[in-house]
Amino acid sequence: MKILIEFDCNNAAFTDDFHGEVASMLVQANHKIREAMERRSCACDPPESSNRLLDTNGNTVGKIEVKDG
Repeated sequence: MKILIEFDCNNAAFTDDFHGEVASMLVQANHKIREAMERRSCACDPPESSNRLLDTNGNTVGKIEVKDG
C-alpha cells in the first residue's frame, strides 16, 4: 500500500501561520486516510471531496491518495 500526501504551501494561509497550517494539513490527511481505509471494503466510489485537503481559508491546496500495491 502507498499513501501519498501532497499540498501546495504557496498561499496566504501558509504565509500567516506556516507551521500551524502544515499541522492542519497532516491532521486532515490522517482523518481522510482513516476514512479511505474504512472504505476499502466497499465497492462504492468515494466522493471527490474525500481526497481534498483544504487550508484554513477553505481553499483546496492538496490531496491524499491511498493506493494498493
